[in-house]
Amino acid sequence: MSQRNVTGCSTFPLEMCSHRWLENTIVCERVLLLLAKLKQHVAAVAAGTCAKLQNCSFEVIRESCMDNLLTAKLHFFLSGAKQIEPFLVMFQTDKLMVPFLSRDLFKLVKSLMERFVKSALLKDVTSAAKLTSIDISKADCFIDYSKVDIGSQRRML
Repeated sequence: MSQRNVTGCSTFPLEMCSHRWLENTIVCERVLLLLAKLKQHVAAVAAGTCAKLQNCSFEVIRESCMDNLLTAKLHFFLSGAKQIEPFLVMFQTDKLMVPFLSRDLFKLVKSLMERFVKSALLKDVTSAAKLTSIDISKADCFIDYSKVDIGSQRRML
């Protein structure tokens, strides 16, 4: 019995490609859309009603589906990928962009750090040199875990 017969779904996950970063968001969105169907298919394989695929991709999916935090992890990844994507789009060009790389990379890294580093440490950071002077090996530079910006549904739309 095929996945289509088990789940009733004819939409399939997109292939992740490690060197095409601009495709991360659409791949992750598709996985989130299909996650319930993927879990249904994995359960059918475990029950023996569907043939087990003999490849490492299926094993990765099977193990991932057992993770109770998978949905939260995917949403966090998606939120971060959407935050990074404008930078990637801007620099995916043949135009001369090197003069802007330092400034834009600084803004990107600082905005990512604002999600989990105390705002007092970032308040006066106006350059890449100041940003790299923050010692993130010290636990006291991070905000309380309950206040970490893990992304939100609003950001992902």
